[in-house]
Amino acid sequence: MQLKHANVRLVKLPANIDLILFLIQEELKTTRLFNGLSDLGLSDCFYQSHFATVILASAGFKERPDDLYEFYLDLINRRSKKIKPEYDSVARQAFKVYIDLMIEKKNRAQKQIGV
Repeated sequence: MQLKHANVRLVKLPANIDLILFLIQEELKTTRLFNGLSDLGLSDCFYQSHFATVILASAGFKERPDDLYEFYLDLINRRSKKIKPEYDSVARQAFKVYIDLMIEKKNRAQKQIGV
């Protein structure tokens, strides 16, 4: 049996990280869908879900200024363009978003303490 065809995780993640990754995956998929609709001329839809506040709070950002939301939305837009209609693709991009958020959190913490 080839591992790439097995639908099991090789690494067990803590529940809070697993939840964040799930929310990021959903955010990536809805962003991809609504950006595609916008390209077709259907924009400003009330029904688009936005998980930014929940994701950033769950990721440990105590303060969430406007520039953090801009950073996050840019990250989601860029990564959503790279997903393909398969679970592994979405999961990979979600993990990259998570890593970028953790790097941003570390950078912001270092700026606060003056490093």
